[in-house]
This record gives sequence, structure tokens and C-alpha cells, in this order.
Amino acid sequence: MSTENMGFPVLPGNDGKNATLFLNKLSNLIEQHGNDPTFGVQQLAQQIQLSRVQLNRKTVELTGQSAGKLIMHYRMQMAKQMLQESHASIKEIAWQCGYQQQGNFCRSFQLIFRHNPTDYRKKFRTKRRQEPAAWCVPLSDTGYNRLYELACEHDWLHELLREVLANISNNVLSVEQLSHATCMSPASLGRRIKELFKVSTQHFIRGIRLQYACELIGKRQGTIAEIAYQCGFYDPAHMSRCFKKSIGCQPSAYVYEPTSLTIEWLNDKLLNHNDK
Repeated sequence: MSTENMGFPVLPGNDGKNATLFLNKLSNLIEQHGNDPTFGVQQLAQQIQLSRVQLNRKTVELTGQSAGKLIMHYRMQMAKQMLQESHASIKEIAWQCGYQQQGNFCRSFQLIFRHNPTDYRKKFRTKRRQEPAAWCVPLSDTGYNRLYELACEHDWLHELLREVLANISNNVLSVEQLSHATCMSPASLGRRIKELFKVSTQHFIRGIRLQYACELIGKRQGTIAEIAYQCGFYDPAHMSRCFKKSIGCQPSAYVYEPTSLTIEWLNDKLLNHNDK
């Protein structure tokens, strides 16, 4: 993570080579140890081979902030991202961001973002619910988390995804079958999907099949023909046409970028959520 990505407020006039090297080293150390609750200004000074006073003088000169503030700034940016993308509790997020006490974490967050963590998460999710979710494959981890979050909020989407994943190899899975599973008419189902994802029902289902195909191709779990049938396409040519149109290349030319979340992860989450 660069100093720019960490959001260090570098002051104008201090962008010389030595200053850039110093800030890059500083940001790398903070990123490496920032989630360690025992890591503070003293430990950072030792790592960078300066006294605590020298370190603070240098960071104030270059960024306008003390070393302690820079560590807190990094931890708060990490917390902000986790509050947006994960379902972890505030206590868990505090610990993962290097805070042993939840109260200290909440006070720091309030100081930076003017909202406590719980209110910030609610405000962010309310705003997200008012915006259509971009639907495109392949899905990133953020896309998977967003899809699961929406499934938790909308029972019909939860049932739709469960039905599709349970029948993903079935190439005759119909909109009527899906509308029956979600207890609404095909027209109503289409309107709901359009509102959330700005695509048709068929486009949405085809995207899930393509996502599964991407993952199987990346893991080399069968030939292109075998994967096509496993993902519910009529034949390999059908999958190739859909793949080319949506992803921009033929399945045989696709380069898989691994993610920690997969179709199997989503299926397990939906099943476990249903059991609770």
C-alpha cells in the first residue's frame, strides 16, 4: 500500500526523493504492524532507526501529523473498509485493527469520521440500499459480499439464489420455476431484479453461471465442454458465446484472478443463514 493509498496528508514542497523514500518505508512498516495492538510510536521509531522525538519531528515536517496520528489514521481507514464490506462485529473489527479496548477504538473512529462505528455502518448500508448494485462478472470479493448482503435483506433474493445454485447444472431451469420458488409472478420477479441489479432475470442467472464457469476454469476442474454442461449451458458453443459477450474473451483464453470468496462460499452462507 502506497502512502497515497494510506491517505497520508503529505504537505506540498516535501516530495523530494528522500522524503518519498522515507514515507514509503514508514507506510510499509505501519501496514505490516498496524493491526498489532502492541505496536506504537516507540516500536515504529525502533524499526525506522530513529528516536521517538526524531521520528515525530520528521513526520510532522513531511505530513503535518505526528507518528501516532499516522498509525491511528491507517487503522481507521482499515476499520472503515471493514465496516463497509464485512459482517464482523464492532469488537472483532476493533481487535483486527489493533485495538484491545472497544471503547478506545470507538473514540478514535468518532474523532476521524464524526460518527461512531455502529452509526457509520448503518448510514453506509442505508445509502447502499438506495443505489442499484452493479452486476457484472467475474465477481470480486466485494461483489460477493454485496450480493450476500442483499440476499440477507431480501428474502426473495435469498430464495432465488438458493434455487439457482441448487440447480446450476440444469439447463432447462425456467423463470417460472424461479418465480415459484420466490412466491411471485415472473413479471414481479423481473421488476425486483431490475430494481436491484439493472439487468433482466435471464441476464442475472446467466451471470451466476458464468461466474461458476470462471472459477472452474481457473481451478482447471474439467475441460471447457465439461464445465459448460456443469454450469447449465446448452453446449460449449453456447457458453463460449455468453462468455465472449460478457467477459470479452473465449473461455480457453480466460485468465483467472483468484478471490477468497467463491460460488461454494455463497452457497454455504445462504444455507447457514437459512438454518439460523
